[in-house]
Amino acid sequence: MTGKELLRKYLDKKDEYSQVLITAMYVDSDRVYDLLEQAEAEGKKLTIEYPISPDEGPSEPIITLK
Repeated sequence: MTGKELLRKYLDKKDEYSQVLITAMYVDSDRVYDLLEQAEAEGKKLTIEYPISPDEGPSEPIITLK
């Protein structure tokens, strides 16, 4: 499946993972399709991480595979 097809498939489920993907689209929409294809091939999922704890201050979220 292409990244676009994978995104549509997961967004249709309307679960926690679909919320992660929506956030990922805001963080870096240019890379989400490629990352979804990579995650699918490796049996992983996209996650959103914050390099700095919210208690320490604001930080830009990053997309990772786990």
